[in-house]
Amino acid sequence: MKLALINANTYKEGVNEIGDVVGWFSDDHTFTLKEHMNFDIIEVSDTEEDVQALIPEVKPIFRAKTTEWTDERPEEKRVWVDPKDGLEKELINAPKYSLKYDTVTKEFSHNLTRDTDNLTPIAITKAIVKEVELTK
Repeated sequence: MKLALINANTYKEGVNEIGDVVGWFSDDHTFTLKEHMNFDIIEVSDTEEDVQALIPEVKPIFRAKTTEWTDERPEEKRVWVDPKDGLEKELINAPKYSLKYDTVTKEFSHNLTRDTDNLTPIAITKAIVKEVELTK
C-alpha cells in the first residue's frame, strides 16, 4: 500500500502537519508528477484494513436539559473513543486529517491524543481534548 503524506509544499500552519496521511492507495496506483511534488509518497506493508482500524471512533453524545417535554434541543457534544484506555473524550477541535505517519519510526499515530503521563504529544496534536463525565 502507498501513502500520500503532507510535506513542506502542502504544509499549512494551523491546518495540517508534515506527515499527516492525506490518503492511502493500492500498490499499483500511479501518482502524477504534481502529486509527487505536493506529497511525500511512501510504501508501507500495512493494509487498508490496518489503517482504517487506527482511526479513532468519533460520535455525538447528548444530555437532556430536562425530563419535561420542551422545544429545546438537548445539549450535544462530539466525543472520540481513546483506543489506549477506552475512555470517551470531548472533541473540541477536530484535526483535518485523522492519522499521522512518522517516516523515521515507521509508525502511525492518530492526531487526537496526548501522552498524559508527561504531557508530551504522541503525534503533533491538533485536537484539544478533555475527559467527559458520562452518567448513565
